Amino acid sequence: MRRTNKEQREKKRTGGDVRSTEYQSHLHRRYHPCLAHLTGCFMLCANRDPASQAMDCLPRIFSPLAKPTHMSKKAASSKKTKSFEQTLWDTADKLRGSVESSEYKHVVLSLIFLKFVSDTFEVRRQELLDQSMGDYVDRAEFYTMRNLFYLPEESRWSHIQKHAKQDDIAVRIDTALHTVEKNNPSLRGALPDNYFSRLGLDSAKLAALIDSINNIDTVVAREDGAASEQDIVGRVYEYFLGNFAATEGKGGGEFYTPKCVVNLIAEMIEPYQGKIYDPCCGSGGMFVQSIKFIENHQGNKKDISIYGQEQTA
Repeated sequence: MRRTNKEQREKKRTGGDVRSTEYQSHLHRRYHPCLAHLTGCFMLCANRDPASQAMDCLPRIFSPLAKPTHMSKKAASSKKTKSFEQTLWDTADKLRGSVESSEYKHVVLSLIFLKFVSDTFEVRRQELLDQSMGDYVDRAEFYTMRNLFYLPEESRWSHIQKHAKQDDIAVRIDTALHTVEKNNPSLRGALPDNYFSRLGLDSAKLAALIDSINNIDTVVAREDGAASEQDIVGRVYEYFLGNFAATEGKGGGEFYTPKCVVNLIAEMIEPYQGKIYDPCCGSGGMFVQSIKFIENHQGNKKDISIYGQEQTA
């Protein structure tokens, strides 16, 4: 009798068959809570007219989805974390008006290049100082012997960062690029000439971009204490090409093949050995992914040769 009264009270409270709540509890214990909630909502509405079902059940079904209660603060904050490529794009996007989005990569990559060669230079310079070879820190041959570029004071990133807030920062960047090229014959003709001065960029926006790049570590330490270079330049270039293609639509995508497609092609051709030829090589993404394929499968990079062509005018 006591159980009957309890069932009647429960039936009156829910407006349906008490078995529905019992079955819902069973699902909660055995299956996923969201599935149990969904099934229970439909069963609670089973004996009602269709209009009432629709009005009553939908809020019950979707309320857990609209207000998640078990998400940790760490998970919520992780969604807001941006990659350094996205941060750079957002910073460069503030240059819009002075520079077209298709030019972002040239602006950013020039600064990334200066940061990269400066970081590697400073690592080698510190090695010389640690080895009590301070008399040789300004001799270029002690850097070129490690395939590094020697940088005079005015072409180092520390100099650029120090003067980032000054109105002549564009001239200083151009001077730094010119000095790097002048002191390293292998770079002759490879770096832009007076590029930043000709753009007429706002000094404050350019300073913000320099601050963003200053937070990027282009060289990391290996376990043996030596320097290991990250492919920062390649990652930024690839990201900016992809983002430009996405923002410009078909016109921007004419010269950019998505990374996932290139990865798929590399997996299909399995370039362990022989020759790789790309008649529309663009930025060389096919070659990069082929090398990564070989490294991931413990192959020998010396077993392949790469050939490519691209229209440059």
